[in-house]
Amino acid sequence: PSLQSPATQDLGKPAKTNELIPRSGDNSPGKVPAVFSGSASPFWLRGIEGFLKNLINSTSRLYAVGAVVDMSKHQIEHDIELTRKIISENGMGLVAIKEGKVLIQAQDRGVRPFVQAVMDLGEKLRGAVIGDRVMGRASAMLCIYSGAVAVYTPLVSDAAVEELRVAHIKLVADEKTPRILNRDGTDVCPFEKMTETFKSSHEVFHALVGFFEDKH
Repeated sequence: PSLQSPATQDLGKPAKTNELIPRSGDNSPGKVPAVFSGSASPFWLRGIEGFLKNLINSTSRLYAVGAVVDMSKHQIEHDIELTRKIISENGMGLVAIKEGKVLIQAQDRGVRPFVQAVMDLGEKLRGAVIGDRVMGRASAMLCIYSGAVAVYTPLVSDAAVEELRVAHIKLVADEKTPRILNRDGTDVCPFEKMTETFKSSHEVFHALVGFFEDKH
């Protein structure tokens, strides 16, 4: 047997650059995993680079979406305050505002001008802030049907609060009441009675349209 000293003893050939990672338990000092051998653009480094690029791109997109959402929230808050101002200072019964533009102002109170506005404006009301001097369930269902994003009212009923909550429509109200009464204050509003059995906003809208058409 050879009596070479440890300093001169052959410890094996250097590992090839494409050699696989040693199996568990292989502690040979001459075997260096290929991924750590300094080879150009190893697969694991390319994978990390790709991952980081995707992460940066995704983060940029999320930031852009977040900025748009923040701007939208700010615009909605602005429209709500403008709606409140028009109703309180100008005495309007119905207001619709979208992106700072007043779509409709009506001095008449009640459900009728709201039904007419939905018929006249249609899709233009989608994404608008609705201001109604009195918000009962019938009016709340019209807000849902028209695609409103927020509502302001000085007075809202419990049923309207629930319908808007389920529809995820932001509500700002000064006062809340169990039920909306008729103008004499002697009974429940007739439109609340007429629409209380309808489950969808679609049903409520078409029932109200039919009612007012029959009145002509």
